[in-house]
Amino acid sequence: ILVLSAIAGGTISLGVESSIWLTIGLYAGAGLIGYAGYFVIRFLTKREERHAIDGIGSIFERLYGRELLIRDRSDDLKALWRSVVPRTKETIEKLGLLSFKKLRNSDIKKIDQLLDSELPKLRSKVHAEFEKTQEKVEA
Repeated sequence: ILVLSAIAGGTISLGVESSIWLTIGLYAGAGLIGYAGYFVIRFLTKREERHAIDGIGSIFERLYGRELLIRDRSDDLKALWRSVVPRTKETIEKLGLLSFKKLRNSDIKKIDQLLDSELPKLRSKVHAEFEKTQEKVEA
């Protein structure tokens, strides 16, 4: 910007038309706006990341609300979450939210299907096996 101002000042003193000075001033202004815009966008992105990191607990409760209500032992799920939260926050802080690739809709549908149908089947199998081992221990 200083170089452009010096060039503009030199051209004015040499008698070059003022339209060149205006052009250089416009380019310098556009550069300054772009430079400032970069930092504004960076600040806003970091602020949104911080907001997401701070609100990660509410995201968990919203995503697993059904499991927290249905499960007999929701304390297990909460304890698991408490053990995962620090590392999750640390990863988001180091890598940034924008570094994670966006999932395709087909992938999201597959994950939803797994969570809605396959995971409950696995949970009931685990529960049945647990009950069998408990009966053996008590006998």
